[in-house]
Amino acid sequence: MAMIRIVVDLSVVDKKIQSFLQKLNTLKKVMATIDRIIKVLAATSWISPASKALLAKYQLLKKQIDEAIRIVDEYIHDLMTVRTQYGNVEKLLNDKIGALKTDVFGV
Repeated sequence: MAMIRIVVDLSVVDKKIQSFLQKLNTLKKVMATIDRIIKVLAATSWISPASKALLAKYQLLKKQIDEAIRIVDEYIHDLMTVRTQYGNVEKLLNDKIGALKTDVFGV
């Protein structure tokens, strides 16, 4: 049976984590802005049965988006945890490899 070797480049993982965090923060800012606008419209500028229906639909959509954001937050946290643990194992292995004798045959 052949051995499978998986090589993980931690710098690539770090860049991906940063990219996910930036996109998540952008989404959170956009949702906060939309939330403020919808609430202002529903409360002052446009009071009618249609505005109440729009607000209800928006709140349902916002609840779904908030759940998606929570899931992505959890995914990013898990990815960061795995990255940290992998980095620790890699460092430990490199330290052990560095401590091995290189002069095995006394040459």
